[in-house]
Order: sequence, then C-alpha cells, then structure tokens
Amino acid sequence: RTSDRQRGEANDGDPSQHRSVTQHVHHTHSVGQEGVPQIVLQAKCFGSLTAHVAAFASIHCWSDIQRYITENTEVHWFLIVIPAELLWFCGMLSFFQEVRKDFIMADGACSHIEEVWAQVALECENE
Repeated sequence: RTSDRQRGEANDGDPSQHRSVTQHVHHTHSVGQEGVPQIVLQAKCFGSLTAHVAAFASIHCWSDIQRYITENTEVHWFLIVIPAELLWFCGMLSFFQEVRKDFIMADGACSHIEEVWAQVALECENE
C-alpha cells in the first residue's frame, strides 16, 4: 500500500491528484450507513442503550416505591407516586439540560462533538 507522501511525489505534475488534509482526514475516518460518521453512530448507539437502561431502572425504582407505600399504609397514598414521578422527571430533565448547556458553552463555542452529544441526549430524553 502506498503512502500519501509517495502518491504525492508520484503525482507532482497533476495537482488534481492531491488531496487536502481535510479530505484525507474525512476519508480515513470510518463512515457508517448512508455516509453518517462513525462518531454519530456510536453516540446514538450508546446513548440509546444508556437511556433505555436508565428508563427501565427508573420504572423499577418507582414501582418499588409504589409497592412499598401500598404494603405499608392503609390509605391510598400510592397514588401520590404518579405526580411525584412526573415532577421528578421534569426536574431532572431541566437540570441536566442546563448542565449540558453550561458544559458545552464553557469554552465559548460549540464543537461538532458537543453538538452531536446535545442532539443525541435530546433524542434519548424524548424517548
């Protein structure tokens, strides 16, 4: 396999054969389905997996709380779990959205990786 340097030296007379650094970097990074960069696919894969694991853990936690209240009280206090859960999730989503904004804008600019992170996090939260 010939290196880029050897190809460049062999094609010195034809400038159309030279690739810019950005073209070379884009070409060497893995590209997945339909031209989507590998970093986006990995972020969506692991973000979605983490979101689902967290959602199932949350469902289990809140059902345990509801079961505990049902077994240990005589009144129908278990119904309070539903609005408590709703308030908890709204608060968590708002809190982590602000944390993400602060983290992304800490350096004053939003890089491509941070933009992918924000988009994947939003998609996962909406599921």
